[in-house]
Amino acid sequence: MAAFQLNRVSRAGNNRVLLVISDGRNLDNKLSPLLAGSQLETGAVRVYCIGVGALGTDGARILQTLAARTGGNAAFINDLSGIRGAAHTIAAQFGVEFPY
Repeated sequence: MAAFQLNRVSRAGNNRVLLVISDGRNLDNKLSPLLAGSQLETGAVRVYCIGVGALGTDGARILQTLAARTGGNAAFINDLSGIRGAAHTIAAQFGVEFPY
């Protein structure tokens, strides 16, 4: 739903970013994450992913592919204690600084 909304409001010259934090599991099974990501490929939205925990080959591949298709990037952490550092690193890639 976020992918569709960001693509809908995206305009030329805008800098739209979607941050996905995931353990790599697709509990819904109704829509593949890569299919949802295809809604972003034609827009000005970049997807950055933070993978948490042991994602396995498929989970990591899905997050990397989702990010790469839109010009974003994926980072992987072992547990939630690393989320702040990963978020800071990703935010720096598109020019956002956190004071803390």
